[in-house]
Amino acid sequence: MWLLTKVLRDKCKGVKRAYIECGKCCYVWVEPRHYDFWESFKNTFPAWRSNALKYCVRFLDSTACPEFECIEDLLGWLVETLELPSGFRQLLLIEATKVAGLRKMLRGL
Repeated sequence: MWLLTKVLRDKCKGVKRAYIECGKCCYVWVEPRHYDFWESFKNTFPAWRSNALKYCVRFLDSTACPEFECIEDLLGWLVETLELPSGFRQLLLIEATKVAGLRKMLRGL
């Protein structure tokens, strides 16, 4: 996910690739050092926890990305925590939807 990676790279150190994983819940996976990244993120953005609670977080772990029930909540939390313009939420949602559709299509081949 190009835009997600760019946003995180601009705000935080150590990001080579970032993407959204959705199964039972949705979260952001960051490469190459996922857990180190989230530890640094939480120290850099102290409002991460209170913002997560506003967006109905399902799982708060001290070592990883908060997990949300839906991608809209995940992206709302991320945009608010990073203090991005509100338009980024929609752009990230469009990107995530396109990537998810492509993955689904490729699995069907």
